[in-house]
Amino acid sequence: MIASNRQWVATAFCFLLSTTAALADDTADQPTTPATAVTSDKEIEKLLEPIREQQKVPGLVAGVVRRNGLASVGAVGVRKSGSPEPITVNDKLHIGSDTKAMTATQIALLVEQSKLSWQSTVGEVFPHLKSELHADFLPVTIEQLLSHRAGIKDDNSFWQVGKGSIIEQRETLMKRTLSKPPAHPPGSKFLYSNFGYVIAGHFIEQVTGQSWEDQMTGGLFKTLKMASVGFGFPGATDLVEQPWGHTLQKDKLTPIQFDNPPVLGPAGLVHLTPADWASFVALHLSGARGDGSLLKPETFKTLQTPASGHDYALGWGVVPRPWAGGKMLIHSGSNTFWYATVAVAPEKDIAFFAVANLGGPNAQAACDAAIAALIGRALPQAPGAAPAAVNDTPILRTQGGVRFGVLGAKPTAPAPLLFVFANDINTTLQSDDYNKVGKLLIPKGVVCAAIDLPCHGENVLRNEPGGLDGWAARLRGDRDPIPAFMKDASSVVDYLVAEGYVDPSKIFACGTSRGGFSALHFAAAEPRVRSVAAFAPVTDLLALREFQGMESHARTNELSLARHAPKLAGRPVWMCIGNHDERVDTDRAIAFTRAVVKASVEAKKPPAIELHVMTSEGHRIHPTAHEEAAAWFAAQLK
Repeated sequence: MIASNRQWVATAFCFLLSTTAALADDTADQPTTPATAVTSDKEIEKLLEPIREQQKVPGLVAGVVRRNGLASVGAVGVRKSGSPEPITVNDKLHIGSDTKAMTATQIALLVEQSKLSWQSTVGEVFPHLKSELHADFLPVTIEQLLSHRAGIKDDNSFWQVGKGSIIEQRETLMKRTLSKPPAHPPGSKFLYSNFGYVIAGHFIEQVTGQSWEDQMTGGLFKTLKMASVGFGFPGATDLVEQPWGHTLQKDKLTPIQFDNPPVLGPAGLVHLTPADWASFVALHLSGARGDGSLLKPETFKTLQTPASGHDYALGWGVVPRPWAGGKMLIHSGSNTFWYATVAVAPEKDIAFFAVANLGGPNAQAACDAAIAALIGRALPQAPGAAPAAVNDTPILRTQGGVRFGVLGAKPTAPAPLLFVFANDINTTLQSDDYNKVGKLLIPKGVVCAAIDLPCHGENVLRNEPGGLDGWAARLRGDRDPIPAFMKDASSVVDYLVAEGYVDPSKIFACGTSRGGFSALHFAAAEPRVRSVAAFAPVTDLLALREFQGMESHARTNELSLARHAPKLAGRPVWMCIGNHDERVDTDRAIAFTRAVVKASVEAKKPPAIELHVMTSEGHRIHPTAHEEAAAWFAAQLK
């Protein structure tokens, strides 16, 4: 279970990318050439340990990369929960979909060797399969495959690929996948696809006669002297000589040595040491700064530049961030038992990575916080620098046991409440990406509250994936996550009102992306919510790749916000979205807005919904959106 792009997009917009921690100078991060054995940096360990404890991660490794490789790295925790062996900076770590940039780079080498071109097509490279493939896929280029614009829809058939050689297995998967019509016209939209990378890997196999694994080992990895690289989970199933992956359910860590099948290698099966990963990351850091030592500058530019209107290049997400001084290359990966994130800041001549031997939201939050701490340590004067948020959200429980967090001064009289929806409690309330509105309103006497979204934080059921993959799994199992979640949120309001903390006439809600979906559903279900703001909101789950194949699922269709428009008729709603948001679909947000306007007119209520569609590439909001929404809320406090 290669986690979908939760794996890069989710992290690309998490707090680590806009918030940093000013903690120390950069003297410990001066580059050194890694020896056979790397030493763990004690100062980094001090940063990582409270994060590891907060997020209940068994082991956490994070480091800093300069152009000549690993600069510093630290490791805390254990290889396997219940066993004493410490995780080390020389252990092999599973990096999941961060493998994708490596596959793209190997293809770049073949392009420079004239064995492929970026415009090589399926029909050209596999002429013997033309009669077996859908005609719309024949002109798909390798560049479209690597940028997730080929219209390829993933499914669970990667377990059924026969028992032939690994090359034969990838051809089986490719034929089955490309024999069906594309999910959308190739080249027209972004649709994250692990299968697209498997097919790209099979391009390598077709033109070289070697497996993807052999090409990577004898090509890119050999050139960079990355001797530790392997495929699948690191180590053995009966020893603890390498870290194990883990799951976390209800505070219980379960070690597991398992991975996706080998056919998915090009999409996300690499494991390696921190030093070897740093060698690869340093290659791209150097390439982004014009160093053509392995590839030509124009080749690096191709690898690191998204198509117009997109924010995913070839194996890298590309987004601007103030702390990075410009563009940042970003990716995350997970096989659901591990989680890894890498962020490259070419303008600052530095990169950061973090890996946890755990999957799910806690691991994502740990990696985000680890990189944020390292950014603050290395770049204390970065724009937006602020103390990292670890262990500083007060956690309370209602009488019914619902766990929630609060932010803001304890009120001496009933205060306005802003209920914020985004992620787990701590990330939601502490991240400027999710709660900048709340932080702007707290000086005006507002109290902020949050609960864990379904399949985030401690709201994760046993043996289920985290995040939106978990939502989809619950819906497929007829366990709709929304009604119980809405009930829990209402119980928090009940508690705060009953305790005299909150003014029941001044209850507001806001949320980002899936949190925007949650906030709008909460407003529809809870008449006490006076108004709601949503940033780049999901308005229909069927727009998301996690819900592919569920178009006929009745309950998923019923959760479309357009169907709940009558409950929001006449209610003040403020929304913003980019004009090319393919993650949540701008057109669906527009359709939802029209549905609310229509419902308001039919109810003879003045339409009070605002939708601000701004010029913006990808899944993001315009720079002043939070300030505008805060001013909109503030006007209602009077």
